[in-house]
Amino acid sequence: MRLKTDRLKIVPLDIKYLSEVHSYSSDIENTRNMLFLPNKSVGETEMFILDAMKQWQSKEQRIFEFVIFMEEKLVGSVSIDILDDNITGEFGWIINKKYWRKGIATEAARAVLEFGKEKLNLKRFVAHCDSENIGSKTVMEKLNMKLLSSTPGRVNRDGSKDRIELEYELII
Repeated sequence: MRLKTDRLKIVPLDIKYLSEVHSYSSDIENTRNMLFLPNKSVGETEMFILDAMKQWQSKEQRIFEFVIFMEEKLVGSVSIDILDDNITGEFGWIINKKYWRKGIATEAARAVLEFGKEKLNLKRFVAHCDSENIGSKTVMEKLNMKLLSSTPGRVNRDGSKDRIELEYELII
């Protein structure tokens, strides 16, 4: 399974990318607005990748974790999870901070959105972010997603204070 855009190559997450994935997923600045990151150890990143690889082998695959390459460099990852209603896909993405503000997340998410519509028959897409994550909010808006809710009580993994979680939605 490979997705391609004008600038990006998007391929399934694999253990051979452990070093690059751990580099950005364990970086405090890179993950400051993330719910489940930063990863605390290489072992934690390895377990995440191995679980993603098992999903790629499953006949009932519901989680699709990809890595993003630009100019032969791994620059981040993007995912889509099929939710229990079987028509909704939940997006996630993270871009290495060295490549922020280049439109990579939007381009990759748009490719995964098309994959979700065409290959997975999804009709609705959702994504969540911390209200202070301007980059992710911008990506969702560029995908024509609409703000569905704004909910207090979010506690990011590396934080201790409650934040506001935004949920966006796109119905096809």
